[in-house]
Amino acid sequence: MGLEKHDLDKLIAPIFGLDLYKPKTGTEEEVAVISFTIDNELGAKDLASFIDKSVIKDIVDAEPSPGPDPEGQYAVFVELVRNDKTPVTIMKLLNDIKHVVNLTDWSFRSWPTKRLEKLTPEALMDATNPKVKESIKFMTDVVNEDALKVFDQGLYGYTVIDIGGVRNLLEQYDIEQTPISFETDKIFKIQSLFGPNYDVQKLNDYVIVTSGKDSDAKAILLKSWHF
Repeated sequence: MGLEKHDLDKLIAPIFGLDLYKPKTGTEEEVAVISFTIDNELGAKDLASFIDKSVIKDIVDAEPSPGPDPEGQYAVFVELVRNDKTPVTIMKLLNDIKHVVNLTDWSFRSWPTKRLEKLTPEALMDATNPKVKESIKFMTDVVNEDALKVFDQGLYGYTVIDIGGVRNLLEQYDIEQTPISFETDKIFKIQSLFGPNYDVQKLNDYVIVTSGKDSDAKAILLKSWHF
């Protein structure tokens, strides 16, 4: 007998994970992993079976955890093709399971920050942005500091759009090097997040965060979500 409407109400936590686990069907660059938490084993098996039958194209696999976690709860792991449509696929998945779960108000945690965030299109796009992960690796490589703390606090409405050498970024995005003073409060806040080892400047519509003063320094390029 299949699941009926709202059969899993009160069994599933209103928080899902994004990339908190490694995929089984491909590399982390190829496959994203969504994880749900359910109160009992039967519920986990039923939800995995329901998702596995979905017509959503980019769902690769869905399976329950083999056993409970230390709190006695079970997980359902859903593997998705990772591409520029991943945020849309996740929203389709959440809409699909509304047939068996009466939830519309979701939150999520994503690697690497694992910060609890309310589900919004902007937050989901940021969490699936590969440039954010590249930036964290870049920061760790450059100054050997805990880069996760920066991204755990958010970037005040900005997101990472590229990383690389300062000179290349300025040329590629046609950015003039004259700093402007708009949004100085946000710039000061971003500077305080990155710390004294970085220089933060507002250039045209961008914010550029550099790890040194010379033209070959590495940099992270940010832009407002409202561009």
